[in-house]
Amino acid sequence: MFLQKLKDWRQKKKTDSVAHAAYVAGLSDVVDQYSESLRFKDPQGHGFAAESVNTRMDRLAGKHAEILGGNNEKHGPDRIADGRLLQNKTYASASGSVGACFENNRYIYYVDGKPIAVEVPSDQYNSSIRLMEKRILNGEVPGISDPAKATDLIVKGPFSYETYKNIAKFCTVESLAWDAATGVVHSTGIYSISFVLIFARECWRGKSIKEAAEEAHKAGLKPAALALVTHVATQQTARTQFSSLVSGSVAGIVNTLPHEMVSTVANIGRSSPIFGAAASSNVTKMISGNLIAASVTVALYSGMDILKYRKNKITKTRVFKNIAVNTSGLTGGFAGARIGLLGGAPGAIVGGFIGYFLGRKPVSFLMDKTFHDDVELICRANCENFMLSEDESGLLLGALKKFSSKTGSHDGSKQLMEELALKVVIEMVSQRESIELPAIALSS
Repeated sequence: MFLQKLKDWRQKKKTDSVAHAAYVAGLSDVVDQYSESLRFKDPQGHGFAAESVNTRMDRLAGKHAEILGGNNEKHGPDRIADGRLLQNKTYASASGSVGACFENNRYIYYVDGKPIAVEVPSDQYNSSIRLMEKRILNGEVPGISDPAKATDLIVKGPFSYETYKNIAKFCTVESLAWDAATGVVHSTGIYSISFVLIFARECWRGKSIKEAAEEAHKAGLKPAALALVTHVATQQTARTQFSSLVSGSVAGIVNTLPHEMVSTVANIGRSSPIFGAAASSNVTKMISGNLIAASVTVALYSGMDILKYRKNKITKTRVFKNIAVNTSGLTGGFAGARIGLLGGAPGAIVGGFIGYFLGRKPVSFLMDKTFHDDVELICRANCENFMLSEDESGLLLGALKKFSSKTGSHDGSKQLMEELALKVVIEMVSQRESIELPAIALSS
């Protein structure tokens, strides 16, 4: 019984480590979307929000869609969906959205002599078509004379103007709902990574498919839930001025780095290279996003550790050690995932895992060597020696913490704590119910 408990405890620690590494390895998408969300707090942030939202909605619908407007090409398309170029216009009225497509009474959005379709909020769609029909009849759209073609030039967006505005704002119902929706997609990926790894490991350990699936499912839920909360908190932070303060501080550091180093980091995983100011901006956003996502993650882990401390499951020193170890693991995981992008998405996952464990191990070793915690060591030893239950372990740890806070650290305190621990354990063990062994008839 004792050996099985010890084995289960060690197995849980290994499972938690794999789940945490899967969580870190899958966080690159959070940082990528953070860069998009940063634009939402600009004066025209609702327009950027519409580009991002419409692109992700197309992807959910199974289309190949991406944003193109980041290259600032004059009169160029904002995005593309299944090969169709689109210009996004998100003004307060249909006349504003359609009117923004004209200069000197001439339509201005063309690629290779062909007009680019305009995407407008859903509540402006019908009015926009009527306005475009009038423009065509007035000869303001070169190459098109049939007003019926207005339906080809106007595309209906999935949401209304007010919805786009609210998605771009901090902590509105719409922005929280949108971040939660995109976060579910993201956290599902992390759940899948964790599930596959732990399922395979459990099968290799000899468990049945059902047992392995149950273990993998339970282990995958925690990092997925953490990823969802981290995603929402990080994207909401991007909509605030705090993100500008972080970016400003990071930009000052990035500007002191060699240009070659900045360009190398910025172009990891990119299909088209960027240099100069664009590379510096990219690296600044990437580091800022990692910092905020890491801060949110450490806060979540620390919150859970504090709850464990209050329930007498861990010591104050262990809380401090966990914060240091988690921070180093996250830093290593983020760096590893970024470098791993050289090998595509699978490389980012592998790099995140390697970076996470390499980041944790040295700091964990250093913390254990530097900060000795007699309370934790004595409690753990007694838990193993006397096979204490979770409730019994909590009572023992609570008694040792109380004793330590009163007596402090001095010569002989460890011996006094060991004596107290033995006294508490003997009292608890004496109150256990007696267990009678069944009679076993031995065959002759």
